Amino acid sequence: MRSFIAIQIGPHVRARLAQLAVEAESSGVRGRPVKADAIHLTLRFLGEIKAQQAPDITTALEQTARRHQTFRIQAQSLGVFPHLERPRVLWVGLAPPTPILCLHEELDRHLETLGFAPDSRPFHPHLTLLRIKEAHERHSLGRLIQRNSGVSFGPVEVREIVLFESLLKPGGAEYNVWGRAQLRPGPS
Repeated sequence: MRSFIAIQIGPHVRARLAQLAVEAESSGVRGRPVKADAIHLTLRFLGEIKAQQAPDITTALEQTARRHQTFRIQAQSLGVFPHLERPRVLWVGLAPPTPILCLHEELDRHLETLGFAPDSRPFHPHLTLLRIKEAHERHSLGRLIQRNSGVSFGPVEVREIVLFESLLKPGGAEYNVWGRAQLRPGPS
């Protein structure tokens, strides 16, 4: 099964981000927006795994979650991967990134004990809004990014880590939950 580990985003922030993807499309960017209910923060893409591996991976999530308290970050600012001259993904950043980076690093260590090699690419925490097919109006996209520089789209409460199965369908990916791990309660 095709799988990944992620943090779910609350419905209020997801709705605001879905509106932003629509705004990007109206500025001359053609692509496939991520459905509002599917916007998430990927901590680690695992690729194809066997269903029998899910319990061990869930244990790795639990080991990671036990060492981290719940926290809040802000969804803010727009960007593109790889760069504005040839954009492929429109994303929203997360600030401050430090708690997410620490969570990712710890998770990687636990997954490595299960035989998953560390990710070869640097981890850039982000929320994907739109997979870009064509950007006819790159200057319009650049203005949209500049207009939203530093803008907060709302708080993201990080309370759990989730193991998802990703089913690729013609209308977009569908996700099934295979495991969850709750972070420790943070200070009130």
